[in-house]
Amino acid sequence: MTISGQWYTKEEQAPRFSFCAYGNAAAQILGGVISFGFQHVTEGHLSGWRTMFVALGSLTVLLGVLVLVLIPDTPMQAPFLSNAEKISLLKHVSVNRTGIRNAKFRPGEIREAMRDPQMWLFSIATISVRHRQTP
Repeated sequence: MTISGQWYTKEEQAPRFSFCAYGNAAAQILGGVISFGFQHVTEGHLSGWRTMFVALGSLTVLLGVLVLVLIPDTPMQAPFLSNAEKISLLKHVSVNRTGIRNAKFRPGEIREAMRDPQMWLFSIATISVRHRQTP
């Protein structure tokens, strides 16, 4: 959400968040298939589930490092944008009135967030998500 807020207006963010939700659903389906495949691994020193954890954990660490290296902190640090494109992007997202980077902590921002109904609704929705476990 933080990254999307730097690159897109509020209206443009909603469809992109839904793609993230679709990706999460697809990952659940793909994860089940991958797990099924690893459960049939019989060769090697590790059992199938341990092999899966090592393989997928290694892939996760690799992707994490790639994201850390390749995704810029702000649009202003993006080497693939020209100066004109950066200025255009800033003008485009200025309707959000959020800025693109804030490195200074202000206690008043916490009070403001605590009074924001959207923050409470988002928190309740996040906490209320119940993951069912299959027997």
